Amino acid sequence: MKRRSLLIVPLLLVTLIGPAGAQVIMRPGGNASGVTIIEPTWEPPYRLTIQVYVTAQDGRPVVPGLGANVLVIDPQGRRTGMDEGGILHQEIPRAAWQPLVNPQPTAPIGPRGLGGSGVTLEDAADGGYVLEIAGTERVSLDLAVAQWDKAGRRRWLHLAKASTEPGAVDRWDIPYTAAARPAFDLAERRDDSYLSVRVYGRRSDAVQEPVTELLISDPRGRRLGRDPTAKQDYQEIPRGAYGGGTGPVEARELELMRLAAGAYALDVIGTTAGRYELIVYAADRAGRPPTSLEGGEVPTRAGLIHRYRLEWPDAPGGEPRLAGAWGQGDRLLSYAYPVASRTEVPAGQTSVALVVFYAPGVVAGSFHATLGGRDVTARFHPAPDGHEAVTLPLAPGSNALVLSVTGTMPDGRTSTHTDSLELVRRR
Repeated sequence: MKRRSLLIVPLLLVTLIGPAGAQVIMRPGGNASGVTIIEPTWEPPYRLTIQVYVTAQDGRPVVPGLGANVLVIDPQGRRTGMDEGGILHQEIPRAAWQPLVNPQPTAPIGPRGLGGSGVTLEDAADGGYVLEIAGTERVSLDLAVAQWDKAGRRRWLHLAKASTEPGAVDRWDIPYTAAARPAFDLAERRDDSYLSVRVYGRRSDAVQEPVTELLISDPRGRRLGRDPTAKQDYQEIPRGAYGGGTGPVEARELELMRLAAGAYALDVIGTTAGRYELIVYAADRAGRPPTSLEGGEVPTRAGLIHRYRLEWPDAPGGEPRLAGAWGQGDRLLSYAYPVASRTEVPAGQTSVALVVFYAPGVVAGSFHATLGGRDVTARFHPAPDGHEAVTLPLAPGSNALVLSVTGTMPDGRTSTHTDSLELVRRR
């Protein structure tokens, strides 16, 4: 009787792997030829689900639909979901956004967050989709992208983890093909861009205690740093930090990661009379070795604001460019100080220090400067894509400063530009 049962059981053994898994029939023999795998029959059309579950970084659950805005962009640029401004879009045909409650947060394989939001696309077309996640709180993210067949059976599932914070925007590429299985590897778009702005106090060849604070504004007007006049600290830019620096010498340092393209305004605000040195390190999205932009010693005093403009490129491989925040016309010349065509200084101030930037296309030999009708060209040292601090004497009352230079513009045309500035020393 025992011998008979041992012969019958292997012939009847059938194993099913999951509700939509392959059917495996084991036959006697103990070799590969004794195993038959029957693949399930998947029924199109397929449904694509892109879900993001969120958990507060202290472990607290987050109300469904909050914590992070989820937006999907299809190959034609149409959007469905909620953008970084909290606006809901419904442009992709047969696609819908909805808040989510995780039905199985403790499943062996799957997202752990209790709530979130996501986008469902019915019979999605093949092509490159983009998942955009904009943080509204400091949370951890579980990303779950899956394909389902007509009968509701899950064909494949891809999981990933990430994190976000208020104001941060991150993107993932989804190269979707309905017939492929597995379809793709969910990949976050690489962005290793990094900016470090350091300012040191200087006295001749010696480094001294900082004589300034830093305050930067990004293209959206968000701020990071300290305004010593208002005694106000700002921490509005995501993935940014401000402090005393990490080097052996005390400094003031701003650090930003994953920078948005556009123009940044950098204020160097004096806290006491002295001189400072500004050093900027910048790495692009690909993380290539950073560009270093260094300035010489610049005079300052309590309450004085020097405003710089940092252009962060949008195109990969583009280099950031530092210039003065203020300029006129074709901007062959720009200024971190002054920041207006008319500037007043106290009666006891007998000189003024201009911080002037020269465009890459300037012709150095064409530069000319007069102050109150007197030629002061020799005080300047123009160079293409250079900058310097130039100290000029001031007589009581109004002092007319006229600067002119010829240069080649980015579009290839030649321009001769003249700036007329009024420097007023109050009586």
